Amino acid sequence: MFKNTFLLFLLAMNIASEVSAQNQVLTPELLWKIGRVGLECVSPDGQWAVYGVQRYDVAANKGSRALYTVNLASGETRRLTDFEKTSGDAEFHPGGQKIGFLMDGHLYETGLTGLSSPSKVSDLEINGFHYSPDGKQILFCKDVKLDKTPGELYPDFSKTSAKIADGLFYRHWKSWHDYAYSNVFFVGLADGKFLGEPKNIQNERFDSPLTPDGGMEQITWSPDGRFILYTCRKLNGTAEAQSTNSDLYAYEVSSGKTLNFTEDLTGYDRDPVFSPDGHYLVWTSLAKAGYEADRPRLMILDTQTQQRDELTLGWAYEANHPTWAADSKSLYFLSSENFTQQIYQINISDKKIRRITNGTHDYTALKLAGNQLVTTRISMVHPAEIFVVNPQNGAATQRTFVTDEVWKDLAKPTVERRTVKTFDSKDMNVWYILPPNFDPKKKYPTLVYCQGGPQSALSQFFSYRWNIARHRCCGQRAFCGCIAYGRSGREFWRVRGVLAGWKSQQAI
Repeated sequence: MFKNTFLLFLLAMNIASEVSAQNQVLTPELLWKIGRVGLECVSPDGQWAVYGVQRYDVAANKGSRALYTVNLASGETRRLTDFEKTSGDAEFHPGGQKIGFLMDGHLYETGLTGLSSPSKVSDLEINGFHYSPDGKQILFCKDVKLDKTPGELYPDFSKTSAKIADGLFYRHWKSWHDYAYSNVFFVGLADGKFLGEPKNIQNERFDSPLTPDGGMEQITWSPDGRFILYTCRKLNGTAEAQSTNSDLYAYEVSSGKTLNFTEDLTGYDRDPVFSPDGHYLVWTSLAKAGYEADRPRLMILDTQTQQRDELTLGWAYEANHPTWAADSKSLYFLSSENFTQQIYQINISDKKIRRITNGTHDYTALKLAGNQLVTTRISMVHPAEIFVVNPQNGAATQRTFVTDEVWKDLAKPTVERRTVKTFDSKDMNVWYILPPNFDPKKKYPTLVYCQGGPQSALSQFFSYRWNIARHRCCGQRAFCGCIAYGRSGREFWRVRGVLAGWKSQQAI
């Protein structure tokens, strides 16, 4: 009798524990515990992907980031780097058996298994890198001090910490100008070490990649290794701050000559990507000078005829993250048609666009792995994880489960999409978000969240700063509204007199 009673007690305790876990809601403390997943690269054979996981220790007031590999067929995961270090910018060596990455600002290489200790390639502190197509050279970005500090200008105050600002860009957000500029270098590579003296192909007071948020996607090798293409805005001070015109520069390795081949394009030109056969070059481009919220379009250059064209002409939405198909006849990109970031494919020959994925979520990165795509996926109620996508039918398979430790058993909000008419008969998208265990018979406080614009639509984003799920778990309903959608939505915001206060009133 006692034994049966004891077993029933344990069963009741387990059920209560499961119910309690499933009713737990997201808190700021739990949000800090979530591993933040980011896709890094894919192996040349398409079998493996490398991803990073950022974690924070609130008590110690520090963060770290480790790298992992995942087998895209089986889901097998291996850790590559130390938990206590900060590692990123991973890239497979063209041979496929080694992975290069930055750890605490230095370049290392490790084997695919991650069982051996990483080997240090160079003592130089760098910002990012790319292997040449044959693996015999490497390009990298490094900060080069080209301006004098106040202490150097005025030796009598050599120990001063003061800054002198006689124009913009003396600071961007929280980053102060540090008298140095990120320049592009290249050097030989053999036996896991730099070979010879690195060559600075710029040696200029201009940054490549662009500050403050540009990355190595703005720099690339040509498939034959003949050219290095880099993105740069060759202006300084206030002129740089006011300009939205960056250009693409082609540096010929053998001659040292540099050509600006987007000089006549007056908006941002960046993120160059060569087709695998080298026949085409595609990049993202904004058309209008001074208009940083213009629609990102895809430009294409035939490298044999030098003919240039807009590939996405007639497409009303942005096109980002261009990724070539293996046969060089089409490419994939991300766009926010219908207020979610989905994957699309465009043919080079006829420019026809096909939507591949659907769903109430955003895809936020894109890599090709053999006959499938590798991506990260998020939504307002789920943080990022790695997925593989079938480009034929859009079927997605989750390959990492890093966030399950915290997220799996949480009670989650419900998200519905609604459309409301504005005073000028436009459709405004609204995400209607209900708290966990919502009871329609009860009254709830309501939070109205209005997205600024017009750089992007209010899609299914997941933010660790503006976390919609966290607000809903406080027992509030939410209406999230945004009209920055497609060309008409972006152009709407250019009418300055309509902007102030209108959107909040319309949403309420």
